[in-house]
Amino acid sequence: MAKNQVVSIDIGTNAIKLVQLEQTASGLRLVSAGIELYPRESATEEIDEQTIRQTLQKLWNKVHGRVRFVVLSIPRSLVTSRRLTNLPPAATDEQLTSLVAIQAETELPFRADSAVYDYHDVRRTEKGISVELIAARRETVQEHLDYFKPLGIMPNAV
Repeated sequence: MAKNQVVSIDIGTNAIKLVQLEQTASGLRLVSAGIELYPRESATEEIDEQTIRQTLQKLWNKVHGRVRFVVLSIPRSLVTSRRLTNLPPAATDEQLTSLVAIQAETELPFRADSAVYDYHDVRRTEKGISVELIAARRETVQEHLDYFKPLGIMPNAV
């Protein structure tokens, strides 16, 4: 597999979706894509870990070649998003990281030390800085990462 390929896997509540992209001189190229619905009688039926692992394995087998970069997406219902506003306009990038960590303590619906979080969409104005804080419980992220262990894969990003 070329070095400039990435596989994104979305472990959703109803299905697992996979997209394999390649960066070419002319832009992005879709290498492969797939979706596997969880085998169940109704959308409200609980899905056990073994079913998720089996569904992931089935979908993963459709990806050809060795994959070097894998991105994991978890269900939106398990992620918290907050817009942090009015951060000091003079804050440096290093200070901004610390400010976000402090704000995470009060803005997240769970303890920040039990979360995996990051921020993006930094907007700087004369009045202040705002960022989008994205977080999930550390145990939730770990559970989703564990689905990849039987495949011998460790996602590079979440």
